[in-house]
Amino acid sequence: MSYRLSNNDKKILFVGAAALGTQLITKLIEDMHIPPEKIAGFVDDVAQVGTQIKFDKQVLCSTEELIKNRKFHDHVVVCSIGYGNLIKRNNLFRKIAASKIEFLTILSENVNLSNSVKIGKGCVVLPGCTIDTGVEIKDFCYLDVNVTIGEYSIIQNGCYLSNKATICGNCVIGESTFLGAASIVTNDFKLGRNNFVNAGCVVSQSTNDDTHIAEGRRLRLLPHVSK
Repeated sequence: MSYRLSNNDKKILFVGAAALGTQLITKLIEDMHIPPEKIAGFVDDVAQVGTQIKFDKQVLCSTEELIKNRKFHDHVVVCSIGYGNLIKRNNLFRKIAASKIEFLTILSENVNLSNSVKIGKGCVVLPGCTIDTGVEIKDFCYLDVNVTIGEYSIIQNGCYLSNKATICGNCVIGESTFLGAASIVTNDFKLGRNNFVNAGCVVSQSTNDDTHIAEGRRLRLLPHVSK
């Protein structure tokens, strides 16, 4: 498995030290053959500074310290926070970007990618994805393995697309939206901001903001998801 990285001349910090952070550092070191010395460590607001995470890499600071302390500004960061609260995740990465810290985009070479595709900063695209003509993927998006995005669709900032999620042509996926494993959004529909689509669901109509789609029904998101 091989990958292409942007901004790969700087040391790497993973923002998020939980499950996704350990998964991505493993991919960089074991699959991409990035030398461990190229990776500085982790940034996290839950694990304490000094906590060993993986490959002898520690939590170096909180996100607040990352933004304030200019010694970290010569690093490049990987978005490695999961989907527990995508609005909070998206806002945090915007705040980090506003401090002029650079973001790394990870793009697997085992991706079927049209030349006209646009991919923003801080994105992760894992193997087996198919991204068709004219697709635009904006900042801080995560595409798990075998995601398919049809022609001229737009994926707004901070979306999380689980494995085998399929977005058909001419769709718009609102920012901070989660698509569960093997879910499908059919042609020409627009999902609102902060939607949550359960695994295996088929979305065949446009939705409002803050919508939870489960078993084909549209429900308002629960407060612990939307806040």
